[in-house]
Amino acid sequence: MDDLTRETAEFTDVLRAWLRARREPPEVLAGAMAYELAALIALHASSVEQATDLMQWWTGNMTEQIRQLGVGVEHP
Repeated sequence: MDDLTRETAEFTDVLRAWLRARREPPEVLAGAMAYELAALIALHASSVEQATDLMQWWTGNMTEQIRQLGVGVEHP
């Protein structure tokens, strides 16, 4: 595992714990996270095309994760 992957996994654990401790409904948490993800990508992208390509790539990966791991359960 490279350093970026390890750091990402560690931060994911912290973020997941923080999200689970929140009182907002899952729909509010997911909506806020999705918009903040788009804002973060746009802030650091060099072009609209680069930002939208990255969003499409991640959307595909997240869709495949849902297909493989299912719904109504925690994903690793």
